Amino acid sequence: MHRAAIVCLAFLIGSPGAFARSTSPDASELRSAFLLRASGADRVAEAGGGRQRQARLRRHFELVLSVLIERSPASLTTAVDRLEQSRDEQWDANQRAAWRKKLATARLTQLERLQRYARRGLFPFNEHVAGRAVPVFVDNYDTACAVGHLMRESGWKEVVALIQSTNNLVYVTDRDAGPVAQWALTSGLTREEAALIQPAYEPPPFNSNLAQLTIAGSVMTDDLEYKNFRIGRGASQFDARISYSTGGPNDPNYLAQLGVAVGDYLYVSPSGPSMNTLHDEWAFIGGGTVGGMASLQQPSTEQWIMLSYDVTTRKAGRVIAAAALESIAIFNFNYLFQGPPAAISVTSYAMPLGVDGILASNLALATLSLSSNQGPQSGPFLHGIDNAELSPRTGLTISTVIKLTGPGEFTSFINSFAVVPEPASLTMASIIGLAALRPRKRSTAMAQS
Repeated sequence: MHRAAIVCLAFLIGSPGAFARSTSPDASELRSAFLLRASGADRVAEAGGGRQRQARLRRHFELVLSVLIERSPASLTTAVDRLEQSRDEQWDANQRAAWRKKLATARLTQLERLQRYARRGLFPFNEHVAGRAVPVFVDNYDTACAVGHLMRESGWKEVVALIQSTNNLVYVTDRDAGPVAQWALTSGLTREEAALIQPAYEPPPFNSNLAQLTIAGSVMTDDLEYKNFRIGRGASQFDARISYSTGGPNDPNYLAQLGVAVGDYLYVSPSGPSMNTLHDEWAFIGGGTVGGMASLQQPSTEQWIMLSYDVTTRKAGRVIAAAALESIAIFNFNYLFQGPPAAISVTSYAMPLGVDGILASNLALATLSLSSNQGPQSGPFLHGIDNAELSPRTGLTISTVIKLTGPGEFTSFINSFAVVPEPASLTMASIIGLAALRPRKRSTAMAQS
């Protein structure tokens, strides 16, 4: 990203057509995490040395700068709207134009500062929390994170020092109010863009893609097998249901970019934190690239995705006792197009094996739901967990309905499962265990006599 490209922004502000979205950033290099809003501990294993880490972050900021430049007109409109609302005022056209000009100047300054920050290549270290990836506003060597650096350069040094001493591990999007949110109002950036600046991490590598799995085949862990995948999509729930069948939508390119990763372990990203699911057995479903499962550029448009699969235990005496729907924002890349924030809702129906929830959701054993928050101070980030205990069984059909309201993109969701010994097997094991203990006690007594 050359300075000349940034300087061009000053001449293009106010000309939305000049910023038509031409290319998508490479999500494999863009590290935006939206500040680790997922629940649970994120355990990390450092990949590579200092030079590799520096190169990854520099590339990340280069891509972030290109996104920020491209979305400037829409972001400035959002920034003006939020500033007006925060002051509880109603501005006329002249006042809005004046504030837009001020915020455009501030935005240009922030982009230049971010470019210099990336070139310098001095980034903070986490020496505060062992084994977890957490945002560090200012590290032990007085190196600020990118947002903290921009705040310092904006004259907010005392505020940054206060954050360092009182809430140094603050997540930018965790607060609807407070010093970071207050700074964002006049920075020329939105809070979503401040979150975009923070590094993100790769989803787990797919075991297989849906182009293959919707035709035949399965993916497995030691305990579970996932098979019989069906998927459909459309502009309405009816359209998605019509296209829903074995083989999925008639678009091999779409299915080829979507995949399934399964595991029975804590997934650790090569570039940082982990995917820490509620239950040990998990299936990560969707896309790891820009576009993902659903993508809409126009405001108020809808896209529906319907996906089902069967999950069964592979070992005698093992049963599924709970199911969860999870979304971990660190892996759920959601690119914002021009316009208001996207809205995302995801519902997974845990069904008796062989009963499809897309066709008969009223028979669900459990209904698991997540949805994004909307509003001037909240981003379109889907995160959280919905869990349900089940009567133990050897198999389930999981049917998931996704609704995206544009503009935006949604990439992935996670189902996790608790696999436990079957109650009868557990009882028998207890009896055997007690029987095995009695001879030991007698032997001990004999040895003592």
